[in-house]
Amino acid sequence: AGIEPEYVDGMRVTDEDTLKIAREVFNETNELLTSRIPNSKGVVSGVFKSELLDFETWKHVGDVKRVDTTEIENIIRSDRIPVVTCMGENEDGSEFLNINADVAAVEMSRNLDDASKLVFVSAAGGLKDARTNEIIDTIDLSTEFESYMAMDWVKYGTRLKLKQFQQLLSSSSAKVDEIFVTSPDKIVQSTRSTMRDNDEDEEYSLKFTQSPGTVVYRSFEPSEGNVEQQQQQQDQLKTYRVGLLGARGYV
Repeated sequence: AGIEPEYVDGMRVTDEDTLKIAREVFNETNELLTSRIPNSKGVVSGVFKSELLDFETWKHVGDVKRVDTTEIENIIRSDRIPVVTCMGENEDGSEFLNINADVAAVEMSRNLDDASKLVFVSAAGGLKDARTNEIIDTIDLSTEFESYMAMDWVKYGTRLKLKQFQQLLSSSSAKVDEIFVTSPDKIVQSTRSTMRDNDEDEEYSLKFTQSPGTVVYRSFEPSEGNVEQQQQQQDQLKTYRVGLLGARGYV
C-alpha cells in the first residue's frame, strides 16, 4: 500500500489509512485461515474492548480494558478452533483500534479460565540473543527479568514481549505457567506428535519432540502448607485443543 511502517516501543503507529488497510487484511486473512483450518470459526470483532492508548504517540492503537471471551469459549466448547483477529474496539463498537498481537495474546490468556500454556509463533523459532545470534533456550523471569531489561539489544518487539510475559506470569489470577516462543514447523510437528500419541480419552496437551525454541517461566519456592493446594489447582487445569498463537495480527 506504499505506507512506511513506524514503530514506537515495539508497537506500530496506526494512522487512519493504516487502520483501514489493517482491518481489510485481517478480515481477509481470517476468512482464508478458517477456510484452510478444518473445524474452525473466525472471530473478527467483539473480543478486545479498548480505549485509545496514546493518540499523540501511536494514533489509533488501543489499550485493552476488557476481554469478552464468551464467543471464544462457546466455540471451544463446541470442539471447534477459534481464529481471532487482534482488532480492538470501544465498548459500543463505534470505533476500531489496532491491538498489538503480543498484547492481545497475553490479555486473552489471562481471561480464559482454563488456559495453562501460551504459544507464540516466530519466524526465528524463538527469542534470539543478539550477542550470539542463537536462540535462548529458557528464561526464568523471576531471576532474569531485570538483567534482560538492562541489556541494550533487548528493545522493540523483544522488550515488549518480555514485559508482557512478566506481567502475565506474575499475575495471581492467571493460570498460565509456561510460555513457548517457537516456529510454525515445530507447532505442526508437535501437533502431529500429540494427535498420534494421545488416546481419545486423554487430556490434550502439546508435546514437542525437540526443543520448542524459547521457554519462558517463573520459578518459585512454594511456601509450606500450600504445596498440596497448588498441586490440586494444577491438576484441575484443562488444556484446550489449540494454543493462543500471537503473530502477525492473530491470536
